[in-house]
Amino acid sequence: FYSCSGLTDITIPNSVKNIGMQAFRNCSALTNIAIPNNITNIEEGTFYGCKSLTNITIPDTVTGIGIYAFGCCSKLENITIPKRVSSISAGTFYQCTALKEMIIPYTVNIVNEDAFDGCKNLTSLTIYNRNCSLKSNSIGKSTTIYGFSGSTAEAYSKSNGNSFVSIDETHEHVYDGIYDGQDAITVNLIAHGMLTREQVGEAVWMAADCNHDGVIDNLDVNLLNRAGLLLSKVDQSKTDEELSTDSAYTEYLSLIDQKPNEPDSTQTDNIFLKIIEIIKLIIKFIEEYISKDFVL
Repeated sequence: FYSCSGLTDITIPNSVKNIGMQAFRNCSALTNIAIPNNITNIEEGTFYGCKSLTNITIPDTVTGIGIYAFGCCSKLENITIPKRVSSISAGTFYQCTALKEMIIPYTVNIVNEDAFDGCKNLTSLTIYNRNCSLKSNSIGKSTTIYGFSGSTAEAYSKSNGNSFVSIDETHEHVYDGIYDGQDAITVNLIAHGMLTREQVGEAVWMAADCNHDGVIDNLDVNLLNRAGLLLSKVDQSKTDEELSTDSAYTEYLSLIDQKPNEPDSTQTDNIFLKIIEIIKLIIKFIEEYISKDFVL
C-alpha cells in the first residue's frame, strides 16, 4: 500500500500475523486503522507519512515498534503504548505534531534518539520506569516530563532543559482533600494499570476511587478534570460565607461529595419478604411430598 494516496480506511483481518516495513508509508489520506490481535511487531516506517491518521489502536500483543513507525503522522492525536513493549525505537513518533500527551509504561527500558523529536505540541510525557534509558534528543525541550524523583527521567530533564514534575508529588495531591485537575495525572496512571495499589499506597488508592463505585477508571479521571475546571473558576480569596453563594464552588462541592449508593430500605424489605415467601413455598412442597409418600 506504499503511497496509496487515495486510501482512507482499511480493515486488516485477524488472520494477518505480520505487516511488512513501510507497508502503509505515505498513505496520506488514511484516517483510521485497527491492527489485528495477532500482530506482535510494527515494522520500520510502517505508517510513516500517514498525515491524515488521527487515531490508531495497537493491540496488547505488540512487543516491538520499529524506527520511524509513526514518523510524520502529523494529525495523530491518540495512541497507547502496549505494556509488552520494552523499547521505543529511534524516531518512532518523529514530527507527530498533534500529540499532546503520552504515557510510557514501566515495561519500556529505553527511549531511543529522536523518538519524540519535533512533537512540538507534546506538553506531557509520563515515564514510569525509574531507570528508563533516555537517549540524546529523544524528547523535545518543550515537553514537560513526569517521573519519579531521582529517576533517569529527572536526570534527563535537568541535562536537556525540560520541565520536570515529580510523580511522588502528584501522589500527595490525591489525598490532600482537594479534588482537582492535578489529581487526574495519578488517577489516570492507576486507571490504565501504570501504578498498582502497592506502589501508591492504600490511602491514595482509596482516594483515587473518586465516585466510590469500587472501580478506578476513566469516570474518576473525568470527575477530577471537571472538578479542576470548576475550581479554576473559584476566587480562592473569598470568605467561607461568600463561597457559599458561589455557584461554581457549590457545584464543585456537590461533585466531590459523591457517596457510595446505599440500598433503599424499602427495596431491602421487599427482598426479605420475597425470600420468606420462597421458603414457605419450599416447605409446603416438602410437606405435600412427604404426605403423598406416607399415604403410598
